[in-house]
Amino acid sequence: MRISSVGAILILALSVAACGGGSGGDDGDPTAMVGDKGLDVCGLVSDTSVAELQAVSEDKQGPPREDLMSDAETYVECRIVSGVKVGFAVRAIPQGPPAEMLTEGAYGQPSEPLPGVGDQAVIGTNTYDGVRIAASAHGQEVIVDSELNDDHDPEITRDRLIALTKEIISNLTDERPAAIRLPKACPHTTDAKVQDTVGEVIVARGGATDRGVACHYVGKTRHLVLSAARGSRGFNLMAQADSDPRNRAEVDGDPALFDGSQIVVFGDDDCVLSADASEVKVPLAYEKPKRSSRAEAIDLVKYVKKEIGCPS
Repeated sequence: MRISSVGAILILALSVAACGGGSGGDDGDPTAMVGDKGLDVCGLVSDTSVAELQAVSEDKQGPPREDLMSDAETYVECRIVSGVKVGFAVRAIPQGPPAEMLTEGAYGQPSEPLPGVGDQAVIGTNTYDGVRIAASAHGQEVIVDSELNDDHDPEITRDRLIALTKEIISNLTDERPAAIRLPKACPHTTDAKVQDTVGEVIVARGGATDRGVACHYVGKTRHLVLSAARGSRGFNLMAQADSDPRNRAEVDGDPALFDGSQIVVFGDDDCVLSADASEVKVPLAYEKPKRSSRAEAIDLVKYVKKEIGCPS
């Protein structure tokens, strides 16, 4: 089992975190969100559209959740369907790749103009050969994304995704998503450990529930993810048994897995802690990013244990 598969347990525990939590009014609630909310990205689509799109998946779906787009971290994404990954994103800050650049196919296939959508739009593919649409309106840039494609998954067609894009554009204003919004359970963006790892934080997102916490911090060249979740004894043991022996490590006596930049620690209380300091997919500055190392990962996951801990 790859360490990326182990991350599924953290995603499961946090699947309702990004759109959950309080509004920041309860000083004692670690799930309460801190920071200007800005544009409610998931509010750009109707409940009817969400229900129609989620109906094609055989997996149980929760409410749409807000996160950072995986290959363009300056865009705030609303994930509508998990598993097959249908969603859309709005750029939070002026820096970062233009939306049209992100529609080029994995093998350099150019995008095509898409008339009648917003001020300007193109349609192309993403790295999974799914449909990706980039559109602009009201001075904003939007990406609509799906790993589904017409050949294998006709339930969500190219036309349906174009219609989804038009719905999003019709509800869009000039209000941007907030660049920084985190639950109180996450360390502050000015925290010394966070800034030592990524430098000045440009974009940050996170979520927290009674089952787990996830915190994303994006600097000019690096992306830091800190997370903690209540796991399952059986899953934890299976993940360790199926892992590559070269990836195994130990942190304060607990077994761990390290894979390039990410480390996952399995506590004896079924707590799963993780830290991942990786390069930003499209750097925001012409600077050489700090290289990830096992020593750094261990230091960061110890920080997660001390500063975030595991949900009780």
